[in-house]
Formats: sequence, C-alpha cells, structure tokens
Amino acid sequence: MKILEIFENESISLDDEDAKSLFQIKSQSPNLPFSILDNKLVAEDYTIGEIQLKNKLIRIKPRHKVLSLNHYFEMLLYIDKLNYNSIKSVSYSNEASFGVNGLIENFITICFDLLSYGLTGLFTTKKIKSFKPKGKIVFSEFNKKLIPIEGVPSLIEDYKIDNCGNQIIKTAILKIQEYIRLSKDNHFAILKLLSHFENVNSYNKDYINLKSEVLNFCSSNPYYPIALEYSLKIILDFKLGYSSEGGIQWNAFLENSNDTFEKYIREILEREMENKICKWNKPKKFAEINWNKESGQKAFSPDIIVDFIDGKARAVFDIKNKYFSPVETNPSELASVADIYQLLFYSNQLKTDICGLIYPSGSFYEPIPLNIMGVDIKFFLLSINMNANFEQRKKYFLDSVKYCLKYT
Repeated sequence: MKILEIFENESISLDDEDAKSLFQIKSQSPNLPFSILDNKLVAEDYTIGEIQLKNKLIRIKPRHKVLSLNHYFEMLLYIDKLNYNSIKSVSYSNEASFGVNGLIENFITICFDLLSYGLTGLFTTKKIKSFKPKGKIVFSEFNKKLIPIEGVPSLIEDYKIDNCGNQIIKTAILKIQEYIRLSKDNHFAILKLLSHFENVNSYNKDYINLKSEVLNFCSSNPYYPIALEYSLKIILDFKLGYSSEGGIQWNAFLENSNDTFEKYIREILEREMENKICKWNKPKKFAEINWNKESGQKAFSPDIIVDFIDGKARAVFDIKNKYFSPVETNPSELASVADIYQLLFYSNQLKTDICGLIYPSGSFYEPIPLNIMGVDIKFFLLSINMNANFEQRKKYFLDSVKYCLKYT
C-alpha cells in the first residue's frame, strides 16, 4: 500500500484519479472535514487522521509528539465527565497513531479488558404464568378458575446483558468486523469478542440518542466509559464507503484535535478553580465597518476569561494547539507574533493586565514570562505536560495558572 503523509494544517497534491475519488467521497459524506481544490486535498484546520482509497493511504499526522490517540480519548472522557481514571490501567499504547489501525487495535484491547472484568447486565421485571410459581404473585390477575389452565401469574427479576451499553459496543464491533472482512488482521480477535456478545442485540434506536445513552449508562466495571467512548467514535465518525457491488471502496477516520484540547483545558479550569471561568457563547463586537450603504462587524472571543464582571476580567488566556518545547526551541520562536498581538488585544478589550498562552507539552515547565516593552502587562507562556499521569498533569497545570493569578 502506498502511504502519503502530511501534518495537520498542510495540503497535499493528488493525481487526477485520486482527486476525482476524493471529490466523490466528499459528495457522499459532505461532513468530512476536507475539500478538493486544484487537485489538492485541503483538510480543515487541525484535522488529523486517515483516509484510505483502495490501495492508497493518506495520513494526516498531528504536529505534536505529545498528543496520541490515547490522550485524545482521555480528554473526551474528562470533557464528558465520565470515569476518566479508569484508563490508567488500560494496556493500549501511548504511541498509537490517530489513524484507523490505532483506533481498531486500541478498541479491541479495551474490549478484552472490559470482558476480563465482566459485562454489566441489568435486572428487569418480567411477568410470567407458571404452575410452579416463583417471585411475587400478581393478585390483581389471580383467577382461581384459570390456574389449572394457565398457571399462577407472578413477577420475577430477570438479569440480562442485552442493555443499551452492551448493544452500542456490539454495534461498534460489528462495524469493525465489516471493515476487516477482507483482511486476516484481528479477524479471530473480533470473532472471539462477538462470542461474548452473542446474547446482545445490535443497537437499533436512532443514533441521535447514542450520546445520552452512554452518559446515562452506569457500571462498576471501570472499562465501560472508555469502551463506550471508542464505540461512539467508531459508529459515528469512522466512515465507510461502498462500491455498487457492495464492497468497501474507502474509509476515513478524521478528527479535530484543536477543539478537543481547547474544551479539555477549559473543563479543567471550570471544575477545579474557585474563580469564574467562561467563554462567551457569542463573540463580542469590537468594531464596525460602514461602506457603500452596507455595514459589517468584527468580533472577538477569547478561549478562557477569568472573573469577567462589568466588562473587565481578572485575566485572559488563549489555548494554542501548537508544539511547545523550550528545551528544543529558540526562545524567540516559542510564541508567534500573531498570537502575542491577539492576546494583547484581548487584554486591552477586557481591561486586564494578566494574560497567557497555553500549550500542550511533553515535560513540566514553569510559567515563562514574556516581557512586552513599554506595556505594563504580565504575559506568560504556560503548558500542560501530556506525558504525565492524569492527576499529576492536572495539578501542575493548575498551579501554573494560580501562579499567574497571584499578580492580580
């Protein structure tokens, strides 16, 4: 198989045949985050993952050495307020790519971890009629004349593993089976998994309910949250395309790393800080352009505003999903001029003298001050160490933010 690799936010030139195929894919699945312009694949900003066309694989790699598929799902669990601590004991690799193989390999491993702990079932009340009654007798339906014919009506507790959580996981396994049908890779692993879900039906409700079903599912098995999160992505975001004969012609798994990282950072601060953390639902207007009897507006919306009251904030931060490594990078290149200008503008509009840029990193770094000439503003470069375990990572990051706020 020929593999074409680019990094997120880059484009790649295609031959006529591939450009035509991708254009057809986009027509079939218009929500896929890419477009075809002048025989080039142009993905939406911060899109990562893979698209496979028959024997050609286009891989869009994250620019970060420190963000893996594992981190991605870990952040999703935390954002959804699920039991994110469970993944500490999961055995899949931190090095897994954002591509289809990493998705499948990790999901299979997680499913076996889930099974080793045991599937969670639910008790349901079932009404039966029996000549050997058990459970609670339904006296409202008790009829002495019918007992010799139908038996005694009673209610029994029936334990079944055929519940929505297991149905969602089985549906994801079946979709993976469909993808690997022509390959020997993981074939026996999938069959083994399905044997454990033999008494579970596929999920047959409207997929619009999937997210709420996952959030409402409860189990003492610590692997359910991550298994269900993977299942959601496989069912909803792992796309398969078919030929007129029914065979799979293409597949794609593409995600936006920027949105997830931004929500994750904000969720940490909202949950753990005593300060009021917010991001506006709607950008605030700061300028208006009037010309030729028409008008236009300009607006802004910082990622994190701290203690915003009456048009003034205690501090403002912006989240940048860019590579950050002070030990490897020249100090002058740690922050871009555009990002600095943007944050200075935010500070001016919000009447605050504390601001900072937040990056993912692979080590612990103290907040790095950025001295702005002629401006009385405390400007910091902060980072969160994605290579640390979850709790340690969170603690050090919160300490960094609190350090900046001490200057207010």
